[in-house]
Amino acid sequence: MTVLTDVVRGLLFAAGTVWLIVELVNSRRSRAEAVTADHGSRVLLHVAVGVGFAVAIGLWRVVPATAVQPTVAAWVGLGILACGVALRVWSFRTLGRYFTYSVQTSDDQPVISTGPYRVVRHPSYVGLLLVVVGTGMSVANWLSIISLTAIMLSALVYRVVVEDRVLLRELGQRYRDYAATHKRLIPFIW
Repeated sequence: MTVLTDVVRGLLFAAGTVWLIVELVNSRRSRAEAVTADHGSRVLLHVAVGVGFAVAIGLWRVVPATAVQPTVAAWVGLGILACGVALRVWSFRTLGRYFTYSVQTSDDQPVISTGPYRVVRHPSYVGLLLVVVGTGMSVANWLSIISLTAIMLSALVYRVVVEDRVLLRELGQRYRDYAATHKRLIPFIW
């Protein structure tokens, strides 16, 4: 392993640590007046991250033939991670007090359609997926990255479906109108 690989992996680790701190600080957000209805999706996301990384590391050890050049993978991962963190933070700030880690709704809740919510309904989940993929690039194994992404995406799809149902039920026509013109995670696709 070269010194450059060690440096970029160190940067990736540091960026991942900063992301975890941002997530931990924001995870404390809650609204006392809101009703929680996440149907286990928050726990599922936590489990998916743990299982995804365990599988990724296991595949890295068991199937080394699918390894990629570690320095390139780490630099690409660092860029993807930075984009994901930026998108998550932008989403947190755009939603303001309405951002919580559990799916919560309240009578005073508006439908936010500014910032990254102009493009997709759930940009914070896109950001989370980018963070996980970027961090996973440090493993430098394609099979590991694909498995980690698939596991995390599965949990996120469940979370999006749960959240959309709750928002449609609780916010009614306002959210229905917004949902009709904004895809969930990928513009023009889903």
